[in-house]
Amino acid sequence: MNFAMNCATNSATNSVTNSATNSVSNKASYGRLTGGLIAAWFVFALSASALHLFKTDPEQPPLALGLAVSIPLVVFLLWFATSAGFRQFALSLDPRTLTFVQSWRIAGFTFLVLYAAGLLPGVFALPAGWGDIAIGATAPLAALKLANFSRRRGFIFWQILGIFDLVTAVATGTTARWIHPNEVATAPMTVLPLSLIPTFAVPLFLMLHIICIAQARQWKAGEHRHEYAFIRQFIRHRNGRSICHSGNRRSGSARLRAR
Repeated sequence: MNFAMNCATNSATNSVTNSATNSVSNKASYGRLTGGLIAAWFVFALSASALHLFKTDPEQPPLALGLAVSIPLVVFLLWFATSAGFRQFALSLDPRTLTFVQSWRIAGFTFLVLYAAGLLPGVFALPAGWGDIAIGATAPLAALKLANFSRRRGFIFWQILGIFDLVTAVATGTTARWIHPNEVATAPMTVLPLSLIPTFAVPLFLMLHIICIAQARQWKAGEHRHEYAFIRQFIRHRNGRSICHSGNRRSGSARLRAR
């Protein structure tokens, strides 16, 4: 009786194992696809910047730069909303790693340096620079201390602050000329190397924030304990399957001897 139950349980475990294997395979496929798209996106942003495609007259709104910021973000949101496979892949990423990546934003001190040199307007450089420094400096703390269920609200709040900083930077960067017409323009942001910030880094950081918020909204109490329990159960069933195979071999040997 117990032997039959063990075999039935092992059969169910095999089904779960196959499902998990397919999930890992899909994750690897989406990982390669996403990595390739990000690489192609970076090459395009770099090439377009080198060809001065984002450079505009200081008196005109930076339409090309605005499209470069918004189009990748819109594509990501549509893909995330309509593709269950991609959504599953994105939600399976480590939120701590995604949050750690935001540490790069501490390089926002560059905006303050350029403002001090008279190359960027204060209405853009000051909030963007100090905001990026604050997010970049606190990213490791958010990743290590807030990325768990018990501090989920703080984690989401930090991600929202990061989004607010980026949206503020884009808004002030595109409207600085009208807010303070007597100040210098944000023209340096439309040419290399600074053009890579609005055309690549800003949309990418926004995507990471969105993924982290979506992940945090799905966290449950004791989530990690459940994962460990599943691993222990999986190992136990694997051992049971070995016993089942061994029992089958012994039964077959006994039948042969009986003959």
